Amino acid sequence: GLGDVYKRQTLDLSQAGFTIYYTNEILTDEQGVDLNNDGDTDDLQVPVKTRQTAFFPISALRAGSYKRDYTGSLVQTEFNNPDMVQGKERLYVQANGGSEVELDLFSALTDEQLNELRAQNWLINAAIVDFYIDSDFDNDDIPNRLYMYNAENNSIILDVVSEARTFGIDGNVDRDDDGNATKYQFLITDYISEILKMEDPRSLSKLAVKTFHPTDNIISALDTIVKDFSWNPRGIVLKGNNLPLTDPERLRLRIYYTEDPQ
Repeated sequence: GLGDVYKRQTLDLSQAGFTIYYTNEILTDEQGVDLNNDGDTDDLQVPVKTRQTAFFPISALRAGSYKRDYTGSLVQTEFNNPDMVQGKERLYVQANGGSEVELDLFSALTDEQLNELRAQNWLINAAIVDFYIDSDFDNDDIPNRLYMYNAENNSIILDVVSEARTFGIDGNVDRDDDGNATKYQFLITDYISEILKMEDPRSLSKLAVKTFHPTDNIISALDTIVKDFSWNPRGIVLKGNNLPLTDPERLRLRIYYTEDPQ
C-alpha cells in the first residue's frame, strides 16, 4: 500500500544448530570400580556426575532482512519534504524499519494559550484521536492494529497502564458493516488530562504511531520501554491533518469535557 519495493535477503540456516553442554547425575551399578570412594566395588545405584551434550538443529528457522527502496515513489517525496509546521495530507506507517507518524498535539498553541486552557479546570471525560484510512491507495494488506507511544523517551503513555483493564489505548482497525477498514482510533484521556491539569501539569511531549507488535504489550508496571523491532511488514496510508477543515476524516484530536461550575 506504500508503493515501495524491498529486497529480501535470507540467511541459510539449513545446517545450523546449537549444542548445550551440561552435567547431571546418573545412577550407576559398580562393576569392579569404587565409584563413591567407600572401599567397596559392588554398590548399586551410585549417583555419578556425568558430562552430557544436547544438539538442537534449527534448520526449520530462517532469518531475513528488508532493504527498502523508495526511489521514484510518492513516499520518497513525502519523506524528503516533511512539513513540520502545517503537517501532512497523507501519513505513512510501515513496520520492519519502514516509517512512523509523529504527532505534536499542541504545537499550534503558545504557552499563554495553553495556560488559558489549563485555567478552565476542565474534567476531561474522553480524548480521542482518529486516523482515517486513505482510500485512494491500495490498503488491502493492512495492520490489524497500530500503536501510539511517547516519542520523546520511547516509552508507553499513561493510558496503556491506567486503562489496561478496559480498552487501553485501543488502536485496533475499525470496519464498516461491509467489512471495509475505515480508521484506527486511540483513546488517550488520561494523557491529555495530565497535560491540561491546572496544578502541576505534565510537560508536553511528541507522540508517535507505529505498527503494533505483540512485544508492545506490557508485562509489568516496570515494562515501560517500547520495543523498536518488528517482523510484521504490513503498512497503511492514513489521512493527515493538512486537509480542509470541513473534511470529516481529517486527523484531529477530540476532547470531551465537563466545565467547572465555579
